[in-house]
Amino acid sequence: MEYFFYYIEPNVGLELITKCEAMGRAAAKGGTRSKVYFVDDYVVIKANLSIKDTRPVSKVRDKVPFDEVVKRLNMLKNGGVNVVPILGYAYDPDNIYDIYGKLAYASGYIIEPKAMGKELWNEKDFDDKKYVLERIRMFAQAPQEQYNKFVKDFIAIVDAGIFIDPVEENFFYDEINGFSFIDLNTIADKGQTELNMQSLQSFYRKIAHEKFIEKKDLTDEEREAVIQNNNQIFEKYQKALSTVNIL
Repeated sequence: MEYFFYYIEPNVGLELITKCEAMGRAAAKGGTRSKVYFVDDYVVIKANLSIKDTRPVSKVRDKVPFDEVVKRLNMLKNGGVNVVPILGYAYDPDNIYDIYGKLAYASGYIIEPKAMGKELWNEKDFDDKKYVLERIRMFAQAPQEQYNKFVKDFIAIVDAGIFIDPVEENFFYDEINGFSFIDLNTIADKGQTELNMQSLQSFYRKIAHEKFIEKKDLTDEEREAVIQNNNQIFEKYQKALSTVNIL
């Protein structure tokens, strides 16, 4: 294993990876291509790292080192943008996917600090009416400044050339610190940048969880509350977009 600890003490980084290796399949969560471990104040992601190619395998031109992603995230964090930075990473040089004779993906670990707050939405809880009603109410009551910062942070990340995967699980919300962005580990190509700017304009729909209004088991009072809260979310989001001349 080769280690690159930029913003974390090497002994701490090594201890975290050792603990995760000992946990094996006992990961807290993860998808088909990654496993996520929560250890103390850190998140360790076991995944395939695009060491030299941070773009899809089909696009092997214009390589951008993974270190550049780490550098840009740290720059954004130091600039006050609510991103979860990459503190360090490690990969197995004996477990590399060689694409067209060039180093592309390697099995390894990414170390990040835990994000503040909770996931914007947890899909597993969508059937919990009480959970959804409470979060919609909370987002409606969020101060305008948090919406303004979300939009400005979103644009700052796109301007830094980082791709934002706009699924709900990649955004966290904390009532004090507002919205933050996670899972930022890819340099965007032109198409992804355009996709991000399009998703920014309509992202309020995900914050409001618009499809929830279609649930048949809502009482008239609950449905009216959802409509009022969604209207507040929409108004605050539109006002945030107007601060950066996006409407």
